[in-house]
Amino acid sequence: MIKGLNDDDRREIVKYRLEKSLRTYNEAVGSIANGYVETAANRLYSFPAAISK
Repeated sequence: MIKGLNDDDRREIVKYRLEKSLRTYNEAVGSIANGYVETAANRLYSFPAAISK
């Protein structure tokens, strides 16, 4: 946990990280749809890191 943050700040950080994770997931899905499987794999490989920070 980051020290010195109030509840509103924490909520904003969580909201941002969830939005970023959704964008990453959607990019991977779009890459697969366009035949770029390796690009999708790279996106999904970084996906857990995006939500765990």
